[in-house]
Amino acid sequence: MIPPQKPRKRRSPRPPHPFDTLHGTHTGALIPGEDLATGHRHDHYITAYHGTGTPLTLSIINGKPVRGLPSVLDVMAGLGSQKAAQLLTSRGDTAYDGYAEQVAAVTTLLRQHTADPASLSSLHLRLARTLLEAPEAAARLNAALGFWISTRHLLLLYTKQSYTVAERSLRISPTRTAAAIEPAVAVYDALLATLTHVTKALEGHTASAQLTRFTEVVQRLRTLASTAQSDGGRLRESEDIAYVNDVDRRLKALVTTTDTPLVVDVHTEPSSQRVLEAGLGAPLVVAIGQESALRGARFHCYEFTHPLAQRLTDTAWQALLKAGQVQGSLSTTLLPAARQ
Repeated sequence: MIPPQKPRKRRSPRPPHPFDTLHGTHTGALIPGEDLATGHRHDHYITAYHGTGTPLTLSIINGKPVRGLPSVLDVMAGLGSQKAAQLLTSRGDTAYDGYAEQVAAVTTLLRQHTADPASLSSLHLRLARTLLEAPEAAARLNAALGFWISTRHLLLLYTKQSYTVAERSLRISPTRTAAAIEPAVAVYDALLATLTHVTKALEGHTASAQLTRFTEVVQRLRTLASTAQSDGGRLRESEDIAYVNDVDRRLKALVTTTDTPLVVDVHTEPSSQRVLEAGLGAPLVVAIGQESALRGARFHCYEFTHPLAQRLTDTAWQALLKAGQVQGSLSTTLLPAARQ
């Protein structure tokens, strides 16, 4: 007589991988870690820390040093940024067993996601990847970081605040007699593809008119960027100069909110009771050449850990900025010549 079989226990769902949490993908089965005793159960190849410092990503789990926290730079490195990879290495965030293998797997996955994006998050990643394509500069990495932080904040609906391009720009002298534009045609093309996706998704919505007007602005800027490629981005025609110098006002007319510094949770590490936070502060002032008339602004990006019991809201983050009680600026490392 065959004894009755015991009912099989249902396996509990795997916890989300930190990489998935970081930018909204699903890679849980990519690198299995069923028998992993330390770190995240999927991080079979990223365990022992063999560095000498205390990098931001380091955690002590079950008494062992492991990579318990991701970094926003991981996404940029996975998208192909050599500067992000160099910065991670200089901080000690790559000194883990198996880190290179995991990054290679992540890079392959991101190429697949951005080659033929089918969702808004994938379109955002493709836009960030386009920003990082050659010739890569520190300013491009900074822009990709700022874009990623602001869109993550918006998509997670962490607060009611939203991202607007207009208030990120620097308010300069009313007399604007010169202008330049980043000759990044591919970036504008990627942005237009994203806008096409959003416009179709919101067809018939009350925001359709604003999206149409915003698309028209981006199309004009794309044309100007193409024209200015041979002159390093410098505009020469008075009509073009006037248009670029009025872009901030055009964009401001399309939004109803005031843009302010923001912060967003990226990852929670319960063993150390820490949260990885990414934030944007007041923009940094930059200038092209020695001409004070050619001034603009860059994102001011931050990455830091914070006590789990004291998760930051935008209001609390703004108070810390005002009091000068913040560290972890990525932008001042990337753009040492910029000033607040």
